[in-house]
Amino acid sequence: MKYLAILLSVTSIFCYAGNYNASKDVIARFTKCEIPLEIRSISKINEKDNYEIKVENGIVKINASSGVAVCRAFYDYTKQNSLGIRTWNGSRFHQCDILPEMEQKKVVSPFKHHYYFNVVTYGYTMPYWDWNRWEKEIDWMALHGIDMPLALVASEAILARVWKKLGLTDKKPNLVEWQEI
Repeated sequence: MKYLAILLSVTSIFCYAGNYNASKDVIARFTKCEIPLEIRSISKINEKDNYEIKVENGIVKINASSGVAVCRAFYDYTKQNSLGIRTWNGSRFHQCDILPEMEQKKVVSPFKHHYYFNVVTYGYTMPYWDWNRWEKEIDWMALHGIDMPLALVASEAILARVWKKLGLTDKKPNLVEWQEI
């Protein structure tokens, strides 16, 4: 059940371009205050995420092609204006009242996907994470523009299908005994 909740959270941020509620939640957890946001959906450019961000009269206006692009836009604005940082070791945001103005900035990712994790992470680190640790990692990924985390979920089923296609069966193998001559 815990992994289902994690999968649904990751899916809500990384997959659905039109639903930005999860992105707003990421930004709220990062800032720990209410930031006035106006978010609109735009199309990807050549299958690549992009965003437009502008801060006017204290309102952050983001047009983005995905929830991850929304988070990345806000985080880039945060770093550019020295308002805070989100690392694996902690988070700092120190501007909750009046946000600095910003002329419109347009950014297109140079990549179709932004890959993250490796197989070792799943064996050495993640088995010991609770929901709070997962939520921090998912937020970190979204803020840093990661849209393709490696998911080694159900890989055993895929391996079983591949081996069966190659001729392996569920039948117990016939072991040949050594014969005395």
